[in-house]
Amino acid sequence: MASIEQYFAPAIGDGDFDQLVTLFSEVYPNQAKWLQMFVDGLEQGWLGYAGPDEFRPRRYVVRRAGRIVVNATVRPRKVKTTRGLETIAGLCDVISHPEVRGCGYAKEVMHAVFSMVDHGEFSFSLFQTAGARGFYEKLRCKVVDNSIVNSCNMEDPTANPFWEPWVMGYAGAGELPKGEIDLLGAGY
Repeated sequence: MASIEQYFAPAIGDGDFDQLVTLFSEVYPNQAKWLQMFVDGLEQGWLGYAGPDEFRPRRYVVRRAGRIVVNATVRPRKVKTTRGLETIAGLCDVISHPEVRGCGYAKEVMHAVFSMVDHGEFSFSLFQTAGARGFYEKLRCKVVDNSIVNSCNMEDPTANPFWEPWVMGYAGAGELPKGEIDLLGAGY
């Protein structure tokens, strides 16, 4: 069983910023554009976080030999659904080093993340993925076919703010909302 560490923005351990950037680079080599987005997110959305405590981002990490090998970030946020305003666990930056894939570390981290939904802290978790759909489906996540929008986007408020091919959600014993989901902000 992995030891999962949880941090709340803007706290981060000594050297962890560099370890996270290295992890991202090792998992996604030759992806300078995405690496820069990741670094910007760490600097602005994590180190620079100054919002309310209830929306403070959370980071879950697993270390092996002192080095971060798995990371997942939860960005609590309000979204608008057909059920009204809901606070969800926006999941992003799920990264697992190739050396530890198949060891169950990422699965344990996801169970820790999704337990917040199971215990009622969040209505559901919503996220996007390119190639890990099967991994998430094994964890009882569902593909979300709903229209996803950002009504705060002045250029195109009906455009999908996510860019990966699969939008997925986890609702535990509950249900994912039907109909449009308005992120009320940018994708993550």
